[in-house]
Amino acid sequence: MPVEYKRTVIGDGIGLSVIKDKKFKTNSVAIRFIDELCESKAAANSLISGVLVSSNEKYPSKKELSKALSSLYGADIISSKSKIANGQIITIGVSCIRDDYAIYGEKITSETVRLLLDCIFRPVIEDGGFAKKEFEIRKRELVEDIEALINDKRGYAVDKTLKTAFEGENFAVDVNGTVESVSALDIVGVYKRYKELLKTAAIEITFAGGGDFDEAIALVTDAFASIERNYNDKWSFYDKSPLKPELRKVTEQLDVNQSKMVMVYKGGSDDLYVNKLTSAILGGTAFSKLFTNVREKMSLCYYCAARIIDGKGALVIDSGVDRKNVGLAKEAINKELEKIAQGEITDEEIANTKLVMCGNNRSTYDYVNALSSWYFTMFLRGEIYSYEQMMEKINSITKEEIINCAESYKLDTVYLLENSDKGGNE
Repeated sequence: MPVEYKRTVIGDGIGLSVIKDKKFKTNSVAIRFIDELCESKAAANSLISGVLVSSNEKYPSKKELSKALSSLYGADIISSKSKIANGQIITIGVSCIRDDYAIYGEKITSETVRLLLDCIFRPVIEDGGFAKKEFEIRKRELVEDIEALINDKRGYAVDKTLKTAFEGENFAVDVNGTVESVSALDIVGVYKRYKELLKTAAIEITFAGGGDFDEAIALVTDAFASIERNYNDKWSFYDKSPLKPELRKVTEQLDVNQSKMVMVYKGGSDDLYVNKLTSAILGGTAFSKLFTNVREKMSLCYYCAARIIDGKGALVIDSGVDRKNVGLAKEAINKELEKIAQGEITDEEIANTKLVMCGNNRSTYDYVNALSSWYFTMFLRGEIYSYEQMMEKINSITKEEIINCAESYKLDTVYLLENSDKGGNE
């Protein structure tokens, strides 16, 4: 039975999508606030996501809220924050078993949604702001998350590279804010930001799963119909990042066991899937050019992978290398991209990479939350494809399109994280 998908507009800048697939034994509800990613709002928005799932008026502590969720057959509440192009996505959601699996016929989905709505619309308020105890706990956790990035040297290197490559653009802003910006937040200021988020952000609500949603949908629709809205859509979600007039090179020294080199190219096709396929052929599979040649045959990298930045016209290649091989690795990586641009790709490479991409997309249909995210991301791009349509889209991409895409990419930024010990770092 095919997946059923339908989206309706239920308010000013508010959309509600329903995704049904009877094979799922659970239901998932995600409420996503889409705001412009900028330094003045990023930290507060991220903190809001944690504060809202910690308590509400009925359950004023994390412990009491967790107990209530357990009574709903182990229902779960989650929050997350992410960035796509120029947007910051704040997600508050719940998941639970379908009503027909409840022992006594309880309305589990509706009750779980009521709890979610209480967290969003009835948070605990003290002294004109969020409850201080839970607020300070979430604030400390957010600071710890930001500080922990440096422990993941690969992630840290990529993060520093993107800040350089997209300097002055929304995408360069940390989705969690900075330690300084988070530390400066207070309960009143963040509560005001929360009220503004409810009023001005785009809101996308997604129901996904195998059960019945009608009663829960009515609860959500009524709740969002009652809020004051002044939706702000005066900012651009997607835009291509301009190529720098001159190549930007940055070298940073830390105590690392292997150097991290990250390269950003700008250009690409106007078709997202041509970019994805080109990136996968270059460095997105176990038989890609970077893996087969630079890593395996030439032994120049411990890892070497390529990916695109959605909506920014950028290709990112990150690698782990010995210091003595940095120059050779950079040259070899550039050469592999040049090979594609010159048409040195076989029909077998293209066909096999298309198979991998289609398989990866198909696996999305195995998980409720992945399916919810899949349709949400496609909505942002303005194109809704079923899995079958996606396969047709990918399989229709021609070798010429791949060549043109590769040819358009120009090196913009090179970041190197190396050991402070000049003696080497093998």
